[in-house]
Amino acid sequence: MDEMGAELSTASCCAWDRKLNHAAVARRELTIYLVRHGEANHNIKEQEAKAKARMDAITEGVPADSAECAARMEAARKAVLDDSSLFDAPLSHEGTAMARRAREAIAKLCAGGLPPPEAVLVSPLQRALQTAAALFEGNIAVRRHVREELEERHTGYACDTRHSTNTLKARQSFMEFSFAVIGRASAAKHERERRHAPGVEAIAAVEDKQQMRARTGLLAGLLEAVPEASVALVTHKGYLRELERGPLGRPDATECGNAEVRTYKVTLRLADCASGEAALIEKALLVS
Repeated sequence: MDEMGAELSTASCCAWDRKLNHAAVARRELTIYLVRHGEANHNIKEQEAKAKARMDAITEGVPADSAECAARMEAARKAVLDDSSLFDAPLSHEGTAMARRAREAIAKLCAGGLPPPEAVLVSPLQRALQTAAALFEGNIAVRRHVREELEERHTGYACDTRHSTNTLKARQSFMEFSFAVIGRASAAKHERERRHAPGVEAIAAVEDKQQMRARTGLLAGLLEAVPEASVALVTHKGYLRELERGPLGRPDATECGNAEVRTYKVTLRLADCASGEAALIEKALLVS
């Protein structure tokens, strides 16, 4: 296990016991930057499919603001997502530009007094990795940890099925990312389903939104295992929606747009190995 992997070990509670006096330090204050990936190729296909379905419905006399029209648009959107050409969908050209603009947005927030990210936790889907790479390009001080817990909701679609860890690690643009923890607990945690092509990482069983919400509850443990006090999360619309409406306590939070940045101040209650209590996000305040 490398140094980064050790810090992010799923057994981090005991490691923290060696580093911290839990009797004296029961809580930590952190700043977290939530970043949705930039526009990816499947997002373009989704919008095109929805626009066509809407136009077809209107042509057939279906009111544009009706439930039927909305249902047709949603069905059309889902229909394009299992196109094999969208496997582990990468950023579009505009998506890369969006990621660079998000970098500028974070720089402005930091110029306004917020602490700059010192570490990033990122989903292993390549659109998130590409976004994180653009956000922190040339910034060797920011440690980059890839975590499966931040993946998009497991849908079974091609766009949400990722490349194998070895394939991703071999890419020059991802050389600065630590993949040490990826896959270590997957076999025990997930029932794997199918493969789209050779070299593809098998995906976990399809999740519903309730299961997705439960997975976002693991974030407290991930944050506890990272010693930095300012952390960026680069992830997906579905994950961020359930994170904000669940653990971060904003049930009416709107969905994040591509490359949107939101910042929270959070109070993290640390895990207690003696009592068996897991780490918990105790309080979260949206600051930008």
